[in-house]
Amino acid sequence: MHFHWKALARRSRNGIKGLFDSNGHWTYDKEGIVGVIEHYFDDIFSSNFPSSQELKRVLDCIQPCLSARNISFLDIKFSPEEVGKAIFDMSPTKAPGLVDSRLSFIRNFGR
Repeated sequence: MHFHWKALARRSRNGIKGLFDSNGHWTYDKEGIVGVIEHYFDDIFSSNFPSSQELKRVLDCIQPCLSARNISFLDIKFSPEEVGKAIFDMSPTKAPGLVDSRLSFIRNFGR
C-alpha cells in the first residue's frame, strides 16, 4: 500500500503546469498548452520548401561516404531463394520488420 501512495503522490506532481509560447508568453491553461505543443511540432516537422539553389548549396557540402564499388554492391537484387533462406534462418518468434507479423505465420502461409 505504501508504494501505491508514493506513486499517486508522484503522479500528482508530474505534469506540465505551463509553457512559454514562441513569443515568450507564459501559457498555463490546458488549451493554450496543447496549442503551444502543436505549434512547436508543426514548426519542426514542416518545411519552408527551400529553393533548388539552396538545396544544391547544402548538398554540395556533403561528401559521399560510399565508393562506387560499395554502391554497386548495394544495388544487387535479391533472388527469391535468398529471401526464403533468410526467412527460414531467422527465429520464428521474431518480427522481420516494422509490421508485427511473426515469421512462423509467414513460413506457414506466405508461400
